[in-house]
Amino acid sequence: MILGGSLSALQKKWCKTFHFVELSNKCHEIGEKYNIQNVPTILIFDSGKVVKKISGVTPKIPLKMFCKN
Repeated sequence: MILGGSLSALQKKWCKTFHFVELSNKCHEIGEKYNIQNVPTILIFDSGKVVKKISGVTPKIPLKMFCKN
């Protein structure tokens, strides 16, 4: 899995709590299903439902703060 610096660091720390998945631009069906229009887009799920959508480049600190909550 190839993730940007912020997500790569979080993946190492939180790998037992969160699952990180990177999709290629060939996954059009998934992009349409979740209305992804910007790259990168982070979808955060809870019990199979999207609870947070973050579009665009996101600094590591705000992502870290979300993971702690």
